[in-house]
Amino acid sequence: HYSYGYLSGGFDSRRVTTVTPNILQIYDYDPEKIYTYEAGLKTQWFEKKLTANFSAFYYDYPSIQVLVILPSTGANTNSTTTAIGQGYSNAAGRVKGFEATLDARPTDNWRLRAALGLLDSKYTSYPVQSGVNYPRLGLVNATIDPSGGAFARAPKVTLSLGADYTHDIG
Repeated sequence: HYSYGYLSGGFDSRRVTTVTPNILQIYDYDPEKIYTYEAGLKTQWFEKKLTANFSAFYYDYPSIQVLVILPSTGANTNSTTTAIGQGYSNAAGRVKGFEATLDARPTDNWRLRAALGLLDSKYTSYPVQSGVNYPRLGLVNATIDPSGGAFARAPKVTLSLGADYTHDIG
């Protein structure tokens, strides 16, 4: 299976400094694009008492909208931070993964479930952020480059187990 996804681009406006709050700086970002490829197998065994499903997938992100720290363009020495905040920019990346699910009904009363997910995500490029100042975090004129790192909130392994027992009352 193949599909294509799209999320429109846009812009962020931020104050240049707290010293000059009336000056805005506009940051624009490109649309997010994804190409997805997936192959799988769905099976049922033993008169539908055991279901086993398997899926492998690959996601190609030529453009991902990511949050970046926007450095201040003016002096702001009376604060614990000289960054304006966060804004959107575009990175690129890929995700490879595998999922397997099992659903067993050994008796009329019992249902057992298991699911396993394996994920390998990676930013293939990311906008390098330089001049980042967050003294509370130990960042002074820092350069941040997450290229080659894993996506945020993308666990390498997920596992789910479940069991249900049902019984008629009365």
